[in-house]
Amino acid sequence: MGAYCHRCAREFVDQSALEQHRQNSSAHRTCFDCAKTFDTWKGLKEHCVQSPAHHYCQRCDESFADRAAVVEHWSTVHRYCRECDRVLTNDKGLHEHYRQAGVHRELYCAVCERLFVDDAAIRAHRRDAKVHEEERWSSDEEPECPDSEEYDDEDSEEEEAPYCADCDRPFKAIRGLHDHYRQSPAHNYCLPCNPSGK
Repeated sequence: MGAYCHRCAREFVDQSALEQHRQNSSAHRTCFDCAKTFDTWKGLKEHCVQSPAHHYCQRCDESFADRAAVVEHWSTVHRYCRECDRVLTNDKGLHEHYRQAGVHRELYCAVCERLFVDDAAIRAHRRDAKVHEEERWSSDEEPECPDSEEYDDEDSEEEEAPYCADCDRPFKAIRGLHDHYRQSPAHNYCLPCNPSGK
């Protein structure tokens, strides 16, 4: 009993010959895992991406034996977030994802570009990491209104007072200047990147 290919309008000796034709013919886009054929390569790729039965890396156009294998590939070749099951293009994309995604935001240190497992771990990091030293110093005391830090003693012979050149505003202490930078929408300021306040 013969087999027939409707797409090519050809008859074959048996089902095995038809399957071989589908695999070798450029007229057929076949998913070899589930034997479905598609009119276009785009249709086949869409099927591979969307079907939970397939373990496919869209970025590499490569299929894998099982879920564990494709996850291993994503983790080593690409940037992969296991919690969100998302593959990102590069380190910058992954860091941006961690910074913005609600599930990660509170556990992510954007300064160090590190994700922590829990609240205690990120608190310990912020407490102990040298890069956060200035941040800790400025938050040890009660925050005051920046206006209370304004410099009024013009006759002082001491070291030059901290000063915001953009706002033409002096401060009594560097902490006041840091508070001003943090609170003023006119400034794009990152304390860990600019501990001197200049």
